[in-house]
Amino acid sequence: MPSIPSEILAPEEAGKTLKILLEATEAGNHEAFLAPGTERFQRGISKAMFYGVSEQVASRLKAGHTAEYLTEIKQGDYRIFLWKLSFSDAGTEFIARLALAVDGKVAGFLVN
Repeated sequence: MPSIPSEILAPEEAGKTLKILLEATEAGNHEAFLAPGTERFQRGISKAMFYGVSEQVASRLKAGHTAEYLTEIKQGDYRIFLWKLSFSDAGTEFIARLALAVDGKVAGFLVN
């Protein structure tokens, strides 16, 4: 079976939101990271928490990365999207988990 490019499979809204979050993380921009989020998401991500994670992955994001869309699942009122993040240094890969609320705002974001 021929492979289908992952960017075709990812819903546009989720792909755009992932890009915003990764670019904000790469740039160390806490405000931009919080902008697409729900009020609860915004209250839950402190500057210290954000910068702690950003410092760990920003240099790897800047050096080059790809996000391969994996799937979407529904959990309660949330749509959960998963991507595999790979980096140009060929080191450890991560799973990015993006939770979108009914209104399309970010309810959760985890890279592990």
